Amino acid sequence: AGLITDLRKGLEQHMTEEADTAYFTMSYDEVGMHVMLASNRKTDAVMLEALVAVDGTKNQLSPKLCKGLLKHKLKTGGWGSTQENCWVLVALLRYFHEYEKNVPDFVATLWYGSLFGGKQE
Repeated sequence: AGLITDLRKGLEQHMTEEADTAYFTMSYDEVGMHVMLASNRKTDAVMLEALVAVDGTKNQLSPKLCKGLLKHKLKTGGWGSTQENCWVLVALLRYFHEYEKNVPDFVATLWYGSLFGGKQE
């Protein structure tokens, strides 16, 4: 438990937390980031996956990281690169499996005026 506590303290120094999102900041310059294949979104994704693996749903930072990743999604539907897309999707999948274990019980009904369009349970 001591090692995990020490790691968290170190990580908090590189994290920016807002009301509903959070993200980690890196100190690489643009050239160094491309050489090392590093990116801020990939870092956020790795941290999200690690926090979910260690804490499950107990960590209040995980939902903020998830929202932060979704907030940085580009208009084209992905993130900055193929690597970012892969890391983010893997992290979001782990998050989804942990936080959304129970299948919602609801019925969706589609109407267009008085015309019935369908129903999904």
